[in-house]
Amino acid sequence: MKRIIAVTFLALLLSGCAGSSVGMGAGSGFPGFGLGAGISLPIGSNSNKADEAYIKNIERLVKSHAKNINSYKGRICTVSVTASPDGLLMDVKRMEGGDEKWCDAVMNSFYSFNRLPQPSETMALRLKQGLVIDLIAD
Repeated sequence: MKRIIAVTFLALLLSGCAGSSVGMGAGSGFPGFGLGAGISLPIGSNSNKADEAYIKNIERLVKSHAKNINSYKGRICTVSVTASPDGLLMDVKRMEGGDEKWCDAVMNSFYSFNRLPQPSETMALRLKQGLVIDLIAD
């Protein structure tokens, strides 16, 4: 089973206006424009391989710190991550829905480290505004 990360960026935060959006992010419940493979962005946003790789790095980091990950296989947790341009974790919020126990493990994992890998300039802006990530245990 492939790892799937669904990432949704809120159009309102990125554009600064109340624009419209099309489609739904995979599992996140947030509006966005689907680009396939679990990535969902607001209309007008661009995704690139570096951003997708960075998000996968966050997923690997969280899962490497999560305990008993095998017991949560297939479960989902949606979080909003805010970080400084140098990767310092500023805030992690659990979003509505998702598996309660897996979300507890995800939150504990985030609490176990205080820094994300150095983001690109584009990703630093997204992290500053709040990056919504669906983490699926596998």
